[in-house]
Amino acid sequence: MEPAPVVNTHQGIHRAALAGLGTPRLPEALVAADVEAGRLRVLFGGRPAIAGSVHAVWRTEPYVPHRVAVLVERVVERARSWPPLSHPREDGS
Repeated sequence: MEPAPVVNTHQGIHRAALAGLGTPRLPEALVAADVEAGRLRVLFGGRPAIAGSVHAVWRTEPYVPHRVAVLVERVVERARSWPPLSHPREDGS
């Protein structure tokens, strides 16, 4: 079995993809110039990076810290504009 790279940053994943070491899921803004220049191709365009629920988890405290409440509000606002998830049919269409 060949060794596989282990990377835990967007920049590292980006460099590995440019070196031909895999298929990344990265923010469009990070790879836009490489896609435009033909160094990378979009494989799953228009599909969300995750399918399923998004959860916000924080420690139980007598109050919710303001920064946590603001973050959750903004995520909820953005999520309302996300298109519904659809599953490909068995016939491939």
